Amino acid sequence: MLVGALTGGMTVAFIGPIPAVGFNAVSFAIGALCAALIKRRSSLTNTTATTDSMIGLVREGLAFVWQTGWLRTLLLVDATLDLVTAGQLSVGLPAISRQLTGASSLGLMIAGFGAGSLMGALLAGKLPKIPLHPIRIVYLLQLLAAPFLGVLPLSNLPVATVCLAMAGILNAIASVQYMSIIQRNVDSNILGRVMALLVAAGLSVQPIGQILCGILIEGGWLQESFAVGTLVMMLVCIFGLTRRNLGKLVY
Repeated sequence: MLVGALTGGMTVAFIGPIPAVGFNAVSFAIGALCAALIKRRSSLTNTTATTDSMIGLVREGLAFVWQTGWLRTLLLVDATLDLVTAGQLSVGLPAISRQLTGASSLGLMIAGFGAGSLMGALLAGKLPKIPLHPIRIVYLLQLLAAPFLGVLPLSNLPVATVCLAMAGILNAIASVQYMSIIQRNVDSNILGRVMALLVAAGLSVQPIGQILCGILIEGGWLQESFAVGTLVMMLVCIFGLTRRNLGKLVY
């Protein structure tokens, strides 16, 4: 996200989209080649799973999430944040870049978010301990990140890049905390299924957010779409902060 976005944006801006797509295709080909060269363990290659067993595993994971109050809260908050930010980042940023300098500004803004995410991931394990439950820290960080996204349509390129970098820092720290909380509170026998369901829930709502954001922007409501998204993010984070079932988590 950091190097690729910046390089891609500059390539499109100064050379054209065809070379950028070509470079992207080459990178995918190299990645596929590297994956093909990875040696697989024989114990894994001989393992097969039936459809019935896979459906049973999914049902077991769904039942566990549904019966666990704090996981339901995490699922709702996380899916809502994905719904909002998917549209803002994948649809809203290109629309904002058209008001600035085009592809180069889009690449710079995405690179700013990537740089912030990298910095946040590095800082996550070095921050001093805060006398607050970790999951509440996650929601507080997301609450603080929301305004940085909301002001993007009103910002020039340097300000927008800095705002995205700040949002990236806060989001990365929150993501590291989020993952560690789940790993500490879910049994290893079902951890994989729970993580898969949480990821699937977030991915499943992203197209909806992109469609809704696209409709709003097409209607001329770019600033309003970011304002509404920011409000939704803040409200769902406040909802998470006030849930009592989060006190049952181990930390």
